[in-house]
Amino acid sequence: MLAQSTSVLPAAMPHAARMQHTAAIWDAIEQTLRARSIATTREIADAVGLSPSQAQARLMDLREMGEVRHAALPGRAVRAWSLGAEEFAARAERMAPLVTKARQLGTFQRDPLVAALFGGATVTSSRVVA
Repeated sequence: MLAQSTSVLPAAMPHAARMQHTAAIWDAIEQTLRARSIATTREIADAVGLSPSQAQARLMDLREMGEVRHAALPGRAVRAWSLGAEEFAARAERMAPLVTKARQLGTFQRDPLVAALFGGATVTSSRVVA
């Protein structure tokens, strides 16, 4: 059976206290990244006092908000984190949506039963092969 503390369950904590707890964890993560500049998920979890999976969830939330980004540690093949928004987020904000008008590519030959009931289709494109 899994042992869970009732103090960390969302139902056991009032919303205001939960938000305060979350803000405190985000501040601790920010302090850790300011001190180290680049840190792995495990290093952040150890410094903040969370499990690696909890730290990963919090880091992903901060990444979605544009507060942290993935970083590379030289000579190590692990996921690391650093402060600041990712480059693609800045590029995405500058991009304008591209809107194009849809056009009909061609009409296909109808099934014989459908053609008998509703009539044959007219071919509008010279590329359609029967």
